[in-house]
Amino acid sequence: MHRFLRVEKGVLKRCFMPKALVIPLNVTSIGENAFAGCGWLEEVIISDGVTSIGDDAFLECGSLTAITIPNSVTSIGDWAFGGCNNLTSITIPDSVTSIGDDAFRGCDSLTLIRLPERFDSPSALKRLGLTDDSQTR
Repeated sequence: MHRFLRVEKGVLKRCFMPKALVIPLNVTSIGENAFAGCGWLEEVIISDGVTSIGDDAFLECGSLTAITIPNSVTSIGDWAFGGCNNLTSITIPDSVTSIGDDAFRGCDSLTLIRLPERFDSPSALKRLGLTDDSQTR
């Protein structure tokens, strides 16, 4: 079995893969564009150990409805979940200290997002691509 510590840039870009994906414990980062355009991907579970989610990591994963982000994650890149128009809810743990611009732009079905308090201001929500503050709780 191949062991790896990072999901490299663009490794599965525009792939056709199973509907659910579990990022294993030994992975420490999810690279730029790693899963961008994976239209069939519906659910992602990120195991503890991942500390960063790169720019555009899940960009335009149009079927993605659920994602689990563990407490080990400290940063989420620009447009990380941009265009995930079927994503309905997401919880960002308090461990996250940095969220990139437009991280959730185009997530039109997002009705519930739980954010650390430091990101819960009108200007921060706009920068993240969230214009309707009824989306946050």
